[in-house]
Amino acid sequence: MQRLVVAFGSLTAVALLLAGGSVWYLKRQIDNIPTVALGSALTPGAAAPAAADGKQPDVKNYLLVGSDSRVGADPSDPDYGSIGPDLGSDRSDTIMILRLDSTSGEASLLSLPRDLWVTISGTKSKNRINTAFGKGPAVLVRTIQENLGIPINHYLQIDFAGFKKLVDAVGGVSVWFDHQSRDTNTGLLIKTTGCVKLNGISARQYVRSRHFEVRDSRGNWQEDPSADLGRISRQQDFLKRMATKVASTNLSNPFTFNNLLSAAASTLTVDDQLDLIGLAGRLKSVKLGDVASYTVPVNVATRNGQSVVTLDANLAWPILALFQGKSTLLGSTPTSPANPSLTSPATSVVKGSSKTTAPSAGPIAPPTTTKPIGIAPSSSQQCPS
Repeated sequence: MQRLVVAFGSLTAVALLLAGGSVWYLKRQIDNIPTVALGSALTPGAAAPAAADGKQPDVKNYLLVGSDSRVGADPSDPDYGSIGPDLGSDRSDTIMILRLDSTSGEASLLSLPRDLWVTISGTKSKNRINTAFGKGPAVLVRTIQENLGIPINHYLQIDFAGFKKLVDAVGGVSVWFDHQSRDTNTGLLIKTTGCVKLNGISARQYVRSRHFEVRDSRGNWQEDPSADLGRISRQQDFLKRMATKVASTNLSNPFTFNNLLSAAASTLTVDDQLDLIGLAGRLKSVKLGDVASYTVPVNVATRNGQSVVTLDANLAWPILALFQGKSTLLGSTPTSPANPSLTSPATSVVKGSSKTTAPSAGPIAPPTTTKPIGIAPSSSQQCPS
């Protein structure tokens, strides 16, 4: 499920409630959040090397996973049938890595397609990265670290029921649509254009859409050919709109306050080493509109008769270097997508790649504000919160 959309929205909600001086109430709610023990699967310490003076940077990578499971979902919801399997056969619908640098106040978000072809940790076989989650969170964490070289410090998992509650708790989230849109698999149907306010159910249908269609001028429905990559673009856009809406919510209303906190708390499962209030405090310094969003570059391929995507290592290394802690984010204003300082790489970063290498140092430019992959709103198409 989106990524991760809910996790960022949930944590933003917790950060705002923390700022409101409700620590005691937050603590009581957070104590009820389920935890999972991941032990040595997680990387201890910072997700970046120490500075020249020996000072350890306050940089962490958080794995955000949306579980495509019906557990907790309402059977009466119109999209219930399109949600994933029951308990016992979980799969990940969304996989994202949130990188927070508390020193600089910068945040970056990396989306991993669930059909990414990788070697599953603990095995010698390859499969979709989505398969790793079905073997447990620890296997997914290790699979990411072993294949992409990205340290994972903490783990957060989000469920569908919590996503719906959180969207409804803030009164819905407005999204821009250039055309009438639909997805007959999730039940999404948008009959108007421009800014459309999505409630919990329609938002869930939207961010889960892999067969997103728009109606052209002749009245014909055209499907977004980018499939999962287009879905990721829509999720990233929705995440920012969701976080902005949460940040603008009036918490002086006790009914809204309680609903938002309850939704945020019921959404998450986290690793047992995570200080959730501490994480929320870090998010308070992040400018929601300045979060740099990336999608790992891939190529469409067929493996064992399956349609999958494989890592485009030659394009991916600058992005991977940022999340590996071998590079830094260059400023807050987007510049060129390729920084000249990264054209002479030094060390390998991608498992199984002998040709692709990564920089030993140097900044990476934030992504440019170009048209997103697939059919998704551009950053200029804003709606009133």
